Amino acid sequence: MFSGTGFDDPVLDIRGHITFRGRDIRGYLTCPGHEYRKGGEAIPRELEPQRPFSGVGNWSKMDFSRVRTWARLTFPGRPAAEGGRSHEVESHGMSTGITREEALELLHEHIENPNMIKHCLASEAVLGAIADRLGTDREKWAMAGLLHDLDVEITHADLSVHGLEAARMLAERGVDPEIVEAIRLHNEQASGEPRTTVFHHALAAGETITGLIVATTLVYPDKKLASVKPKSIVKRMKEKAFARSVNRDIIRECELIGIPLREFAEIALKAMQSISDEMGL
Repeated sequence: MFSGTGFDDPVLDIRGHITFRGRDIRGYLTCPGHEYRKGGEAIPRELEPQRPFSGVGNWSKMDFSRVRTWARLTFPGRPAAEGGRSHEVESHGMSTGITREEALELLHEHIENPNMIKHCLASEAVLGAIADRLGTDREKWAMAGLLHDLDVEITHADLSVHGLEAARMLAERGVDPEIVEAIRLHNEQASGEPRTTVFHHALAAGETITGLIVATTLVYPDKKLASVKPKSIVKRMKEKAFARSVNRDIIRECELIGIPLREFAEIALKAMQSISDEMGL
């Protein structure tokens, strides 16, 4: 059982490993009825996850109460080994404080415009792809993309307040503070604060480029994402009269996170192409 701190507690170090009584167990925990494993060696020990486990980096504020008792918990990029094979594990919103199902319910509760829902889905896909490119927490970044415009109809898209209400609503629900902060700062006009982290810039640039990609798609004869090429998006970046409402400077924040514009356009386009049926494009 987790209680307090000390010798019996698993500790997440800065490499994302779990150490237990001085033994490295490859960065994952198990739920009741399972065992720790190091390679093929079982280390008998059952846990009764009852409180959030705070670590660092991408694994901070993981809430074990959201993990089903049959599941094995793994950390991003470190699949659990069982019988010599890696296997997939459901995390059920652990690193975000909200499940995708709950997030979708929120969106449909507060957003009626189907095109805005599609924009949120596109942003989710793009942010997940950016996270993969940078080797960070896909679930967290995708969730920020999905929920970033939660208050757009509540605030009537008023840029002097848009984002602030969404941040308040999500904070009250216990959504991961990093997600809340990124959503609050995706509209600097309302927050009055500059974006300062990779996550901040990624969300702002990622959700903004979706608008340019949709606008580019709609000028193609078949209006299909599959027909669009990354070079077309880059070309449209230079045409200020095209999709005038899309802020090119925000899209160029991709360069602040180490991704050149051409590559960023390709990443975003491929992500949106992967959900073309949901986009209706």
